Amino acid sequence: MRFRIMLPTLKPLAKTVLLHLVLTSAFLGCENSNSTPDQDELHVHTDNHGHVHSPPRFGGQISEIGHTHGTEGLIFYYAEALPDSGNTVRLYISSEDEQGNSTNAEIDGSSVLAYLSGADEDSRLSRKITFTATAATDDPTVTFLTAEIPKDLRDTKQLSLVCPKIVLGGQRSNFIMSIDREQDPVGNKPESNPETAPDVLEDSDSTSALIPCEDEDAIPKASEDSQ
Repeated sequence: MRFRIMLPTLKPLAKTVLLHLVLTSAFLGCENSNSTPDQDELHVHTDNHGHVHSPPRFGGQISEIGHTHGTEGLIFYYAEALPDSGNTVRLYISSEDEQGNSTNAEIDGSSVLAYLSGADEDSRLSRKITFTATAATDDPTVTFLTAEIPKDLRDTKQLSLVCPKIVLGGQRSNFIMSIDREQDPVGNKPESNPETAPDVLEDSDSTSALIPCEDEDAIPKASEDSQ
């Protein structure tokens, strides 16, 4: 014997309960699927799986961007901020495996959009800047992302950087970090000599966090100040 439920004959409360059960069942079915992504996934969370990054290659301030789960294990991505003695900011983007082997990260594209503000400013007033990829003068295998600091921020010593989108190894991610411009200028050190890094890693005062990729357009009033 078959029973048919006629929604029009049910009371409003009964309809609501039935609809809730149907949607819950569909949701659980999706959650229990065993689909496997074809590509590595770049996580956007702060869990570093107990991994301690290597000392900054150029003595800068490091922020973790994220990591991938690949066929050969975890790969971690980092941004190292190297403020120059002039009016520019440089980033060195690196990748590191679980054994601590660090190298240049593969960055898709020749430019990266970001937003810059004073550390104590409202982030909604951030200035839009564009990092461009440039090779190190003494080592063409080393790539920096370089951007000019907007004129009205050139006397600001503590900066906040928001990068809403960066594509590393084909995977999209994002990060924010603080930059202390009062640290020793990178120009006082050999530009790409790993041996200049300190033997013991000392965490800088910079703070970092990961932001949702959807926040790319969530920074209103960003001014494109002439640089």
